[in-house]
Amino acid sequence: MLIDPDPPLVFERIIRAKVAGCLAYMLMIPVAGIAGALIGGLLAFVVTTLAGGGDNVAAPVFLVCAPLGFIGCVAWGIRDFWRRSDNRVVLHRDRLELLRRNTPDAWRYDEIEWIEAPSLAFTKEKAPDLILNRRQDNTYVQILGRDGRRLTLRAEEWPLKEITLAFYDRAIPVMARAMRERLDAGETIEFRASPLVALRFLLVGLLCSGLGGSIAYVHLTSTQSSGAPRWGVPLFLLLTGLSALFMVARTRGGILIDRDGVRRRRKDPVIPWENIARLNVLVDAANIETPEGTISLGMLMRNYEACLALLRERIRAKE
Repeated sequence: MLIDPDPPLVFERIIRAKVAGCLAYMLMIPVAGIAGALIGGLLAFVVTTLAGGGDNVAAPVFLVCAPLGFIGCVAWGIRDFWRRSDNRVVLHRDRLELLRRNTPDAWRYDEIEWIEAPSLAFTKEKAPDLILNRRQDNTYVQILGRDGRRLTLRAEEWPLKEITLAFYDRAIPVMARAMRERLDAGETIEFRASPLVALRFLLVGLLCSGLGGSIAYVHLTSTQSSGAPRWGVPLFLLLTGLSALFMVARTRGGILIDRDGVRRRRKDPVIPWENIARLNVLVDAANIETPEGTISLGMLMRNYEACLALLRERIRAKE
């Protein structure tokens, strides 16, 4: 009897996410039901009135359609909660599956367009003394398939560290092998962060920093305040803003890799592999030392780990 050396790994949603989801749906379903009752009843009332029916017709129609709208929205909410409550992530050797009530939705590793997530080293370290890593609730893994399907796993719902480590272990070698074949066929592969990620961190950083600084300034200059000023809120906003601004740096950089070497932009000349001095991989970034300068890659660059795998292989090969 053969034993599978890499059995499927199954991950359940974390308990607090299930409880929070249950409470959210308990609040959402009645509200949605009331909204559905009002909207359905009013639409039926308006249509009946415009069709020439008098109040003696429109009022009964409203009384019939309002409960139907309520029942419809409540049924939809219960069905959606029931569908999401039993979700599981299953990692196979060749694919990731999201099980919804035992119905698999699969992403094959060799058909993934890109992965957007913190780096493997950052996920492993998860240092509590780093401001940017104190709240893991802000981290996520996002996957896009070549067919356009997108999957987002967030830390507040899933054991994201365990999923990410196992996912990288199984998916990155497959993705790197597929990319290597594309490079050998003469294709150029581009690695960059989504511009929306940098913009989102920048806007959050500027907004929180500005708001926190404004509140701190009011506390410092106010002469009518009785008692000691409260610094908790402005300090929290300032730290959140600075953390978001630091995250902008982790989206920086980009690189194009082809069979002959690397370059920053398409218009730049190719830097041959033999001219690359070394690759320095940090916890949240990587630097490529070349005669033309340093090429920096932030960890939030899409397919960051696959890019590092290709770079390590090519630079080691030329040595």
